[in-house]
Amino acid sequence: MSSKLPIKQTVGERIRIERIRRGYSQEYMAYELNISQNAYSKVERQQSELTVKRLYAIAKILEMDVKELLPESYEGAALHQHGVSEVWQWVTGWLQTVFKQLPYRK
Repeated sequence: MSSKLPIKQTVGERIRIERIRRGYSQEYMAYELNISQNAYSKVERQQSELTVKRLYAIAKILEMDVKELLPESYEGAALHQHGVSEVWQWVTGWLQTVFKQLPYRK
């Protein structure tokens, strides 16, 4: 199963829409994130891995809550387009990716 579920708007599209709504350029976003404009462009086009840390940084620049950048009705759209087992596989894979990014604690 693909790691990207087909939904109405991708996270990258939502980021782009909110950036444009605020009048920010890709260059400004890249500067604030301390990355190149080309690297930032890949984030919006979902051509690079978007880490949880970077997603939070983008939300902060856009003065938004992270969950506002996530697609609407994500769960409902996924369940209608895929079987429950496929959605569960995707969710567990995503959670594994998130937990790998967290600092180790005893």
